[in-house]
Amino acid sequence: MKLTETCKTCVSHEPRAGTNGLCHNPNTCIDAIYWKPLQDSGSHYRHEYRGVKLDIYRIADIYKLTDHALFSALKKILAAGDRGGKDYRQDITEARDALNRKLEMMNEDN
Repeated sequence: MKLTETCKTCVSHEPRAGTNGLCHNPNTCIDAIYWKPLQDSGSHYRHEYRGVKLDIYRIADIYKLTDHALFSALKKILAAGDRGGKDYRQDITEARDALNRKLEMMNEDN
């Protein structure tokens, strides 16, 4: 379990099972009352394939993708329908919109 920082009162945080990440003495440790495990808001982008950790950032790096519009489209395509409140159709539509905007920008620059 990941924690936000070490406890200033007891200095040695060792979460117990069933304590939601609190230190070994949550009754006397004031800081432990406010502790919360870090939430992994990007877990839907991370996958492992044949022992290699892959995420949208690694894939963009491998393909030397630096354009923001293309990155946005790729992110929406790779995790279509799995990005929280947006459904598959909305993600595909937004990916198309990002690509259309990139084409518009290319036309504007010429």
